[in-house]
Amino acid sequence: MRNSYAWIEILIVIWLPIRYFLIKVCPIYYFTGIICPCCGLTRAFLAVIRGQFRLAFHYNQLIYAIPLFAILYFVFPLYRKEISISFLLAVIIIYIIRLYLWFHGQLVI
Repeated sequence: MRNSYAWIEILIVIWLPIRYFLIKVCPIYYFTGIICPCCGLTRAFLAVIRGQFRLAFHYNQLIYAIPLFAILYFVFPLYRKEISISFLLAVIIIYIIRLYLWFHGQLVI
């Protein structure tokens, strides 16, 4: 049973101090200079809380897709495989569009 929680220990002992004390941005962006699919999600979530829905969509378009697919995933348990594949395809498509806009200077993170 102890080994099943090893990843939590790794997260707490290694990742959290690095994330909160050394790297203040996305680690993928920090090390590669390229945005990841989740870049901007924290700011988008905070914008949704403040009621700034358009700004949230500007930060990261997945902000509305994630809850939608999560609801579908739990409401329709017979279609979880299809919903998971659809979500993965949506993430890939949105990421490709974001990369295109980012490389052409139209997307600022």
